[in-house]
Amino acid sequence: MTPERGQSGTCAWLSSRSRGSPAEASSCHCLPRRRRRSSWWRDENEEAATPPPPPTWLYMTVWVAAVLVYINGLTGDFVHDDISAIKTNPDVLGNNPLSNVFFNDYWGKPMSDPRSHKSYRPLTILTFRWSHTVFGLRPLGFHLVNVLLHSCACLLLTRLLLRLLNLPQGTVLSAGLIFATHPIHTEAVTGLVGRADVLASLSFIAAILSYHRSVPELSFV
Repeated sequence: MTPERGQSGTCAWLSSRSRGSPAEASSCHCLPRRRRRSSWWRDENEEAATPPPPPTWLYMTVWVAAVLVYINGLTGDFVHDDISAIKTNPDVLGNNPLSNVFFNDYWGKPMSDPRSHKSYRPLTILTFRWSHTVFGLRPLGFHLVNVLLHSCACLLLTRLLLRLLNLPQGTVLSAGLIFATHPIHTEAVTGLVGRADVLASLSFIAAILSYHRSVPELSFV
């Protein structure tokens, strides 16, 4: 028997003595072959499409700068609004049930109270309550958490510039260092009640990164 290949890629096996007789022909029709890419070809192309990870030193430089610039504030005490929001706040000290955090304002007064400031920040109060559980009323622990949260925000911003805007590493390093050391953040980082602002920036940048991760073809926001 000899094989014959049609235009569609299907091969038919015909008997050599009955090529001209359809009735006596013995044929075997094969399914068309699909062109399948080998696994090594796919792996190489997937690796080529995946950007290389940024160097660790870039993140570490920004993180160290964010910590060092505020390390002199770790020995600070509770000042101004810190006293009302933390030192005398029953929601922070654990005098009230944990559920009260979601019904009281930033200073521990019920939101329904006419004297309430109406500043609703339960997430920040929860972090204050955790800090009090771990460190007591030692301001060093509260300041340390603020500095670490600020350094995390700087790391997320660095990643945002690398992944979303795809900027050169030198530009990203400069922007990250400026953000980490700019004096505009002083009140938010060294003032304990400013933790609300630090958490807001941290959550905002994390939300953008999460959205960009879910929509990888998005090149800008």
